[in-house]
Amino acid sequence: MDQSYYKYNLSVLKNKLPLKHDLNRVFICIFRVISPTKFNNVYKPFLSYLLFKYNNKKEQYIFPFKYLKNKQNPNTIADSLIKNITNVKLDKKGFIIHHNDIYYFYKDNTKTIDINYIYRNQQLWWAIIDEICNHRKILFYDIHPATYSIFYNNPTLLFLKDSSNKQIESPVVCYHGGPLQFIPYIVSLGIRSNHNKWFGSFYYLGSIFNALKLATWTSNYKTRNILGKNISTDRGKYFNGGIIRYAVFLNNSRSVLYRPSEPFNWIIKLLDNVGNKTPEQKNIDKNKLWANEYDSLVISSIKYKNISGYFNIHTEFIVKNFYQQIPLSCHEIDTNNLPDIYDPLFTNYNIK
Repeated sequence: MDQSYYKYNLSVLKNKLPLKHDLNRVFICIFRVISPTKFNNVYKPFLSYLLFKYNNKKEQYIFPFKYLKNKQNPNTIADSLIKNITNVKLDKKGFIIHHNDIYYFYKDNTKTIDINYIYRNQQLWWAIIDEICNHRKILFYDIHPATYSIFYNNPTLLFLKDSSNKQIESPVVCYHGGPLQFIPYIVSLGIRSNHNKWFGSFYYLGSIFNALKLATWTSNYKTRNILGKNISTDRGKYFNGGIIRYAVFLNNSRSVLYRPSEPFNWIIKLLDNVGNKTPEQKNIDKNKLWANEYDSLVISSIKYKNISGYFNIHTEFIVKNFYQQIPLSCHEIDTNNLPDIYDPLFTNYNIK
């Protein structure tokens, strides 16, 4: 099957305005389908929509829009908005009227992603469907209901289909973090964990807060030195940290749970014990065989039952293959307001 082939069902879109209407706002919804080409390593096609970020107190994302005044023609307003945003010729696909607002859909035929550092004051951001409809955030900044509601009310806009008319898996947003000096290397090559990790030498990604911990603190909360230069405080807080935002295809995935019937239960049970925590090597080796059956593991927040603390506090994703992860953007973390000691419940992060 041709992995680059897709169909996007836009049958809900209209092309003829009603004779009478009382429209309030004109939104423009520019989308791309990032798909495999000989110039990129994209695994499967996926959708990306362009959002505008307000740099006010709320810092919300929304489809670019304009209010209609004095019975203006919404088609003219939409085309004018497009010209203000991009010089690229776009393919107008039609519109949807929703709650007295009109949403015009345009296709940008770009198939690749330019991976750049994106800063807090940037106004135009590309978002994947998982960010818009599931998280309703990009990073830690909210997406406005006027954006995700159009997908909730028109679910055919959520998915692409393949040549067999089956839904193509939509990627989930994941992150990886580290000292800023390492970010270009990680984007290019990825980082496989060492073989001694509980779940084997694969690609470890996580939720935004999982990645932020790696981006802002050393693993042992002590000074870290690279080439004779300290890159963290004596309490392990990095002077400069960064995160990479990814679209990740989980494919055939398994969740790691803390219950007796689960194959990974022995690890959590072993650590949730005040006594000996040294595992048998045969159990560790067996534990790494998950990749023979699955393409990824998802470890959500798991609290210990017998001792205080967590096996895992922020969601972690482990993927088998490098090609399952597609970098979307890089971000430098603002470390100025971080506490001097790591707090796993701290959430007031920002990018520079």
